[in-house]
Amino acid sequence: MNAIWAKQPKNKREQPLYWARLVDQTREHYIQLVSAHDEKKQEQYRSRAQFVQRQAKRAIARLCTHYPELPPPPARQDHRMLPTALTDQQTWFITADRLLNPGGRHVSASVAHRTDAVTIGFDGSGRSSESPDPEAVLPHLSSCYVRAYRSYTSAIRQNPDLAGAKDKQIHDWLSLNGSEEYEDRPIPNAETWARYLRAVRIACGTQRNTSRKGRTGRSIISSNQV
Repeated sequence: MNAIWAKQPKNKREQPLYWARLVDQTREHYIQLVSAHDEKKQEQYRSRAQFVQRQAKRAIARLCTHYPELPPPPARQDHRMLPTALTDQQTWFITADRLLNPGGRHVSASVAHRTDAVTIGFDGSGRSSESPDPEAVLPHLSSCYVRAYRSYTSAIRQNPDLAGAKDKQIHDWLSLNGSEEYEDRPIPNAETWARYLRAVRIACGTQRNTSRKGRTGRSIISSNQV
């Protein structure tokens, strides 16, 4: 038995609390590392996050079997949909914990707050009823990501023709026209700025590019084209 399963409480009513914390920690670390310069480190933690996501999916299935009164499993549990799958699983575990332990201790306030910031529970189908709101997610990200995202939205607001443009095109516009987000510092180079922007999209589950099913290896599309 792997360490994840070995550490979970034997009492099934306590398991949602354990999994909610584990999934929350995994998701937070994944978001932080996905924009790291070290591609090897990125891949290692992506693999770990996918492993935790798959184990969480198994845990949800077991709990649903044992407690029919629990909501259906979240629809988005594909390991290629990180971190959206982790977010939906986390919300499910918090909901299950509150249903199974109505008068007991629940997930810590910090975990529940992060979950409330990025998703609004489930409807009858087990799907998230609302998409993540970037403005709710931004307070949980580093300032470099926030500046990149706000400069991006500001550029589109000032020049609507940029809506749908490539990130590099918007970066070029910002370099020429300036941005209040970078009044006290130079704007990062195009690759770094786009990397920060992708991190925000990943945190919100709204990344432009999705995993290529059945394919391995590096993408033939450069980061500036994402």
